[in-house]
Amino acid sequence: MENKIMEDKKYRFGKIRWWQWGLLFIATPIVVWLLMIIPAIPVKNLINETHWLSFFGGYIGACITGFITLYVLRLTSMHNTKNLKLTLRQNQTNHKELIELQNTTNNKNEELNRQSREQNEELNRRQQQLQINTTLYVQEQANIEKLRNMLDENYRTIDFQRFAIAVNYMKLGNYESANQLLMFINRDVEMCGSKSDLYLPVYRTNEADEEKEYRELFKKVMIRYGALVNDFIFVNSLLIFLRETTPLINTIHEFTRNSFETMKKHVALDPLVAEEYNSEDNIYQDILNLKAKSSFPEIIQDINDVVAQRLNKVILTHVNKGALQNATQNLLAYREEQAKKILTEKLEN
Repeated sequence: MENKIMEDKKYRFGKIRWWQWGLLFIATPIVVWLLMIIPAIPVKNLINETHWLSFFGGYIGACITGFITLYVLRLTSMHNTKNLKLTLRQNQTNHKELIELQNTTNNKNEELNRQSREQNEELNRRQQQLQINTTLYVQEQANIEKLRNMLDENYRTIDFQRFAIAVNYMKLGNYESANQLLMFINRDVEMCGSKSDLYLPVYRTNEADEEKEYRELFKKVMIRYGALVNDFIFVNSLLIFLRETTPLINTIHEFTRNSFETMKKHVALDPLVAEEYNSEDNIYQDILNLKAKSSFPEIIQDINDVVAQRLNKVILTHVNKGALQNATQNLLAYREEQAKKILTEKLEN
């Protein structure tokens, strides 16, 4: 803009120089004089010395006035040009500063908006994660409550009192009631084992030590306890059989072998249970090892002695309930800790 104005000034005032104005000032009177001496122009009689003085006086005055006017115009033009330049420079500076200020302000606003968006997104993400974690925590608490009920039922299944009542029924000859109670205990054992396999399956990745400890201990205790219950179911059925037939030792052995083979077929699908019955330490082997006696009471007494030995194993199984209780508490504490971690965990990138 400034260069354009200077070019316009140069175009208007730069065509005629100061020396050209002086030359014009000198040349004008000469031209007039030459015109007057030309014979073809009849002006000789029109002028005299007075006219010349008037002419030159007016001419010189006009020239001086013109020069002064041009000089003033020149100074005014220069002053205006200078002021215009200063104004343009100031405007350019102000415009540049304004643009820089606007750019700086825009950048700051964009940065603030970006930070605000990021904070809002992070807040929304954390809120969503908190909602998810809360939902998972509630679900986990429900699972823990179900697990607690299942563990409590497992613990109560190993019931020495009911077992003792069933044995007393057997001693009193009330074999039907003893068999019914023993079958109830056996059903509870199988149901608890199935529930435990559902909540704590064997083939599972990332199994915690607390879960593995409880599962293995419970499996061991329940296999032993279930085997003892089945032993007494067998003894009860044997006593019923002896009540209805001739109590010969060969007959007892034959009944025992048949029952033992049937039991081994029944438990063949579970290796751990099958191992329990395939060992030498089982009631079937104890009955098969009985010798022939001369009287029925002696045979019954031998069977009672075998039953008494198995009762000692039942008591040992109940002693293991203390270890099972500790494992239960450790498992529940681990699940509670995991639930709290789910609630408080942070969303990772």
